[in-house]
Amino acid sequence: MKRKKGMSYVEILVATIFVATCAAVITDSLGTSLGSLARMERRLAALTILKDELSSYRIQYLTSSPVAGTYSMTHFLPGGRDCDVTTVVGKESVTDYTDITTTAVWVENKNGRTYNESFQLKTYVRIP
Repeated sequence: MKRKKGMSYVEILVATIFVATCAAVITDSLGTSLGSLARMERRLAALTILKDELSSYRIQYLTSSPVAGTYSMTHFLPGGRDCDVTTVVGKESVTDYTDITTTAVWVENKNGRTYNESFQLKTYVRIP
């Protein structure tokens, strides 16, 4: 019995299913990686905002003492997310140091669920 040259329909079908499955796995992995990259970019932006806030209060302490209290503002993160930043300046203490705490909170989405992501930085500044 002679065998025909070329591929049968079954072989082509199996090869097509294999290629489609591989493409689906690669596409899913790429989407997950891009989502993680976007979240990390927002985390880095929020951390930079907090560091800038602390630096501005440290600079203020070089010339005068900022008033103790709570200060809030909204910044925008990559991807159009609002980031609420709250800075708490402590009261002057006996030790000539005051504490400054800055917190950033924003909303993240992952795998169809929504949650709050946050960072907090704290420093102590010597009162002039």
